Amino acid sequence: MTNASSPVSTSVLIVTWNSAATIADCVGPLVNHVGIEIVVADNASSDDTVELVRAESSAAIIVETGANCGFAAGINAAARAASGDVLVLLNPDAVTDPGTVRSLAEAVRTDPRGGIAAPALVDEHGVRTRSTRRMLRVSDQWVVALGLHRISSRLDPDKETLTGADSGPIPVQVVSGACFATPTELFDRLGGLDTRFFLYSEEVDYCVRVAAEDGRVDLHPELVVRHIGGVSAALAPSATDVALRESRVRLFQKHRGSAAARLVQAGMLTGAVVRLLPSVVVDAARPTRPRWRRTRGQWAIMRALGRPTSRVLEPSHPVPAEFAHRDGPQPR
Repeated sequence: MTNASSPVSTSVLIVTWNSAATIADCVGPLVNHVGIEIVVADNASSDDTVELVRAESSAAIIVETGANCGFAAGINAAARAASGDVLVLLNPDAVTDPGTVRSLAEAVRTDPRGGIAAPALVDEHGVRTRSTRRMLRVSDQWVVALGLHRISSRLDPDKETLTGADSGPIPVQVVSGACFATPTELFDRLGGLDTRFFLYSEEVDYCVRVAAEDGRVDLHPELVVRHIGGVSAALAPSATDVALRESRVRLFQKHRGSAAARLVQAGMLTGAVVRLLPSVVVDAARPTRPRWRRTRGQWAIMRALGRPTSRVLEPSHPVPAEFAHRDGPQPR
């Protein structure tokens, strides 16, 4: 059990936004364990998320950002308040245990090239879900935008090929942002997560930057974390769909240049246009669903991506200056 003199070696960073439905299950298993610090950055939740965290742990550090400034900014805020030499990023709808947290932290702590260590992910039923993906390709974005990957799994650009592996470390290109460990020194040196990604793609960007520093990005399939997924996204589905696509355009702009960004934007816009009529048909055929939900979502995507690329690349949410991404070491 922890006490006032217990050294903190690993800081678990959790970003919340109206996460009352899952936050107790997320925080509870990690409370009062030696060497594990819980830091929650709350992005102006309007429910009782913060109160639930305090009820679970009086020792948890709570950083209230004052606005819904996104996942990346929230993680940066939590990191600034953390004291561990390893950071474990954990989604509020994910559940893990102290042993897994310590193992992930030890993996990056003991490897001179340790950059990122991630667990396998399972859903609420214990079924393995995707926890890795391959690096950026413009063609992949078109395949997914047009839904071609649904025709055959062979076309799925993010299909995992690690099904036979049962232990790590396994080098991969990109891991899920639902849970991974990274050294605090490296996180600070890279300037934290890039807050230009309000939601989605920030973990892809971080993996790219870690690899550029010759850091390892590893999957440890023997370590398992339960991740429900999509809980916060379900609170604002259309806005989430738009944020996903805008972040992807920004990602390609940053790492592949303007031409690639425009091609990705065009692919996603084409996908929304192609899906609009089926969305109308589905909504009309299912009157019990929130009326025109699919159709509204496609319209929102079309409106967002129909703008000039320069407009799509503009920040869409305010980020407190002290939590924004900076190249180089972050002050502590």
